Amino acid sequence: MTLERKLLLIIFLILSAGMGLIQYGLYQRQHQLAEDDLLQRAEQIRNVLMATRRIYHHQFIDSGVELTAQTIGFLPAHAMNRISADFHHWDGSGLSFNNVSDDPRNPEQQADAIEMHAIEYFRAHPEEERRFTAFRGQNGTHHYHYAQPIWIEPYCLQCHGAQADAPEAIRSAYDTAYDFALGDLRGILSIKIPASKIEDRVQQAFVFQLGWGLTLLMILWASVAWIIRRFVTRPLSVLEQGMNQVGHGQLDHRIDRLHGEFRTIGETFNRMGAALSRNKRQLQENEQKFQTMVDGTRDWEYWIRPDGSFHYSSPSVEQLTGYSAAELAARPELIDEIVHPDDRYL
Repeated sequence: MTLERKLLLIIFLILSAGMGLIQYGLYQRQHQLAEDDLLQRAEQIRNVLMATRRIYHHQFIDSGVELTAQTIGFLPAHAMNRISADFHHWDGSGLSFNNVSDDPRNPEQQADAIEMHAIEYFRAHPEEERRFTAFRGQNGTHHYHYAQPIWIEPYCLQCHGAQADAPEAIRSAYDTAYDFALGDLRGILSIKIPASKIEDRVQQAFVFQLGWGLTLLMILWASVAWIIRRFVTRPLSVLEQGMNQVGHGQLDHRIDRLHGEFRTIGETFNRMGAALSRNKRQLQENEQKFQTMVDGTRDWEYWIRPDGSFHYSSPSVEQLTGYSAAELAARPELIDEIVHPDDRYL
């Protein structure tokens, strides 16, 4: 694998890991924002329901309407489950709400398992004002449960205080939910919201962010690839080609001006090439001078390589021995026949 590919692979992996972490953080943030928005919506619904419950309760009592089996349904606390059932005709989100208790007078307001957990929580933590948790429904779907405690207030004691003090319609209709004291937990306002709305919203936002993230990743990677090719691999390739040409004897080869730190390397390479070229020319000139001197000598000059092969003989050798340089190169053993051992030197 080339250096360029190694660098691109490493950078791509780093960018991918960074983008993955960013996407994960954005997903978690988007999920949290969606939950906060859902909680805010539950708070708004709760405010409307509690305001309606209190105002209509007081209005019913202050109006002097006789509390009977027929009129008791006007009380919001008794009508809440019917209001929730009708709410589905106006809102298709699957949201439901109700006043529930572990000791209800209306069977429709009996707290279920998740609501019982909330009631127990508020009894153990009376300072808490709300509880917002996720749970899984019976069919396996995810939901969120918002609960707010309903504490006994002074006006509540009219129906939930001593049984003897309760209105006749209440006494005749119910035998339970009496003898509460001021500040006791009567039940909770329970709001259940399907999590599908959050999941759809978060998924859409995630897909959108992922698309932009992948696009940005490819743009960054392509930009880095261009930068590496322009400022790293291309200069290295130019240097490699220059070294190869110098290695093959082309000492006059020069490298074009490069960018950044490679400019210094290129200039150093060119100076080295120029110095080698000068040294080569000087060596050639010296060799030529020496060759001229040797060729013109009357002495017998011959050179033998360390491995014993014939390398050179001066023109005077042929005149003195009768053997040409080619014959001596082909038959080096002739040297032993015509030169005394004491006269040899290497």
